[in-house]
Amino acid sequence: MIYFETFSVPTADTLFLLILSILTLESAHSIRFLYQHFLSGITEKSLNVFYYACSYAKVDYSRFMNTTARIALKLIPDSLQTQPVFLCVDDTMVSKFGSKEHIIILCDSWYTKQNLVSIVDEYPNLDLVGNARIDSVMYDPAPARTSRRGRPAKHGRRLSVETDFTFSNEKIGDYYTGIRRVLTKIFGNREVLAYVTATDKENGTKRLFFSTVFPEDLQIFCAWQEKAPLNQTGSDRMKYIPVPWKIRRTAPTFRSPLIPD
Repeated sequence: MIYFETFSVPTADTLFLLILSILTLESAHSIRFLYQHFLSGITEKSLNVFYYACSYAKVDYSRFMNTTARIALKLIPDSLQTQPVFLCVDDTMVSKFGSKEHIIILCDSWYTKQNLVSIVDEYPNLDLVGNARIDSVMYDPAPARTSRRGRPAKHGRRLSVETDFTFSNEKIGDYYTGIRRVLTKIFGNREVLAYVTATDKENGTKRLFFSTVFPEDLQIFCAWQEKAPLNQTGSDRMKYIPVPWKIRRTAPTFRSPLIPD
């Protein structure tokens, strides 16, 4: 009841029932959905009462967040008081599936920078798939060493988004996609995959993605996706898998054989 201490009794009762319905159904498609499948069976309150509580009642909903944070902080044991603690908050009600031992960060170009990329290098089970500026500087991997004297080359020739990527023969989802291994300043000496997508092979708008995930290292074992192209994981499409993850902001459950349990 600490969530509702400052509310009037009728408002507190309505909000309590609303939250109870969300916890019970583990979903919150809409207030009407909650009412039809749960609330109408346990209360005589009308649907409009719940609409009103969410829209017009004088409620400071930030109290819910603050109360949750205080409860979570009180759960930290004394043995961890001097250690850094990460409080992760997720507002999604979408059910989670599988055990994700290998974690992939999906991010926009604003986050694909050295500060975040350096963290990825610190953990063997952490990878990144992110947008990048279309004018990002990229190079071919360093050529094989020769017996010639002198300092070996750190990288190959500079690559162009416009001319150095061969697009797929057909669209992968909504885009034609080109892929190749590259070196780029953001990732230092680490080779990554660069993906270039285009709505049209000739004149379409192009987008650039970098991925530390190499699809050949992944073993997909739970293809629960309902929509193409994520459910089309044949060998000819495996190399394109990281791009739909980023575009659709979702990834299938998988296990990497290179990462220990």
